[in-house]
Amino acid sequence: MTNPRRMQMATAGQSGGGFFDVSGNLWAAGEGEWLGDNTTVNKSSPVQIKASVTDWAQAYIGTDTAVAITNTGDIYAWGEGSQAAHTGPNTGNVSSPVLISGGAGSGGWSALSGGGGNNWAAIKDGKLYTCGSGGQGEGGHGDTASRSSPVQVGSLTNWASVHASDRAHFAINTDGELFSWGYNSYGRLALGDTTNRSSPVQVGSLTNWLTVNFSGYSPAAIKTDGTLWAWGYGGSGSHGQGNTTSHSSPVQVGSATNWTKVRGTNFSLMAINSDNELWVCGSNGDGELGDGSTTNRSSLVQINGSWLDLNCIQSATAGIKTDGTLWGWGQNSYGQLGLGDTTNRSSPTQVGSLTSWIGCAGAGSTGNSFYYLR
Repeated sequence: MTNPRRMQMATAGQSGGGFFDVSGNLWAAGEGEWLGDNTTVNKSSPVQIKASVTDWAQAYIGTDTAVAITNTGDIYAWGEGSQAAHTGPNTGNVSSPVLISGGAGSGGWSALSGGGGNNWAAIKDGKLYTCGSGGQGEGGHGDTASRSSPVQVGSLTNWASVHASDRAHFAINTDGELFSWGYNSYGRLALGDTTNRSSPVQVGSLTNWLTVNFSGYSPAAIKTDGTLWAWGYGGSGSHGQGNTTSHSSPVQVGSATNWTKVRGTNFSLMAINSDNELWVCGSNGDGELGDGSTTNRSSLVQINGSWLDLNCIQSATAGIKTDGTLWGWGQNSYGQLGLGDTTNRSSPTQVGSLTSWIGCAGAGSTGNSFYYLR
């Protein structure tokens, strides 16, 4: 039986690379430079990452840095060390996961998210911590300094979830309040302007935010009433409003009240509802929406199938159906779809024949790899 916490965390991740299996193994495909398999060779079929760890829960890849958390709360990282986001005072590059916090199942971290600017954020005992780059205020410490080890953000102890992406972060506390900070291009912090913030600022005054997700310029979120919301860059129609207008405050996408999962990317939005239906809109130049075309959509369109989870990086998408099969579509120049080639797909194409996939997770606006749990 799948561990409930592992399933929750695996499906909570957002866009940049991983595939997870029911045994807690982590698999990856795509650009080899920071893939994590102790090589720098591109992989067009999934390869296992650090076989000695079999309780992976969540994985994210940013621009050049990846982070992952185990089911017991230990954090590993690998990739570029220029911002010391993975090895503390050691800023060297590493090509396979290195334990950076925790150990022997005693880590205690309950949530993790990795950004596109060599930065990650995590929660422990209700406290929020960040590590790595801070040039746009994404560290949340009131400055633009980088940190080579995790540092607590503020003094609050009621954080419930965090989502970090390219130099901008969001976090939700146990009261259902949404906060944002960092780089605010296109108004993606949802604060009604385009001014950067170096400390968490509450988005409005509502207390019914459930989850937020993005990996670039088009964040999206779901409220506890099941409604879907989007903001930031809308030039490709990613806000589902029937136009290409950008918004610096949240706008509701459609009128449905049964959304359960959402993935926001640089220029598109994808969401799954309680009926396991997948709906998409936004940029589609490489077929990343999966509707069989390369035409942008400014209103939601449905993709055939019964879907459990999905993830997006750049112009590539991976999804898992309710029968446990894994599917990929969109941009595939590095083999990141795991299909054994580098050919783009504009419709979902099954990856292998296994039926034991449970999650695909990650983040990063420029990532070219996926990670999987199976």
